Amino acid sequence: MGKMALRLTEDGWPMVEPLPQKQAILLKSTMTTDEEIFGQIVGLYGQTAVATTKRVLILKSGFMVGSTFGSKSTSFDYRNITAVEIRTSLATGYFELTAGGMTLPNVTGIGNKQRQQELPNVITFDKSSRANWDRFAGKVRDMTHAMHTSPILAVPSPAELPIPAKIAQLAELHKSGLLTDDEFSAKKTELLSRM
Repeated sequence: MGKMALRLTEDGWPMVEPLPQKQAILLKSTMTTDEEIFGQIVGLYGQTAVATTKRVLILKSGFMVGSTFGSKSTSFDYRNITAVEIRTSLATGYFELTAGGMTLPNVTGIGNKQRQQELPNVITFDKSSRANWDRFAGKVRDMTHAMHTSPILAVPSPAELPIPAKIAQLAELHKSGLLTDDEFSAKKTELLSRM
């Protein structure tokens, strides 16, 4: 798993809440070596959202995936996310991701077999923690927007980018708080030495 930078930006990012054991194990098995975590937050029933440099993962275990001992990780690439929503009811809230090509059952109304919090793209949280979920959702929206609007970040194969484009990509990651000053400087120096 990639290292996790814990230097906080002005807005208190990254948000890193301790994960339940099953979700921590699932996350470790899901992460790739070239991605880093910049935020993770836990909802009710241990449901967890993790934002990395590449995607958002929703991790669930137990009865939230329909199995007492099972667990599930659902991945949402920032380039495919079309909506990030926060909704609240009387005592609970819902964090929901929508991505292009998703097909989910309609769970509104009485008598539906699958409850909303069991869907792979929804996390239920206690309404009292709404401010943290709003902040997390805002960061996911920022990353999604950056991937949708920046031609440099939207290129699927960064290894083939020319060195000036790679440096511009690093600058964007540094500006968004995903890279520390030292990480940015070291990588920039390395790239410049290859020119």
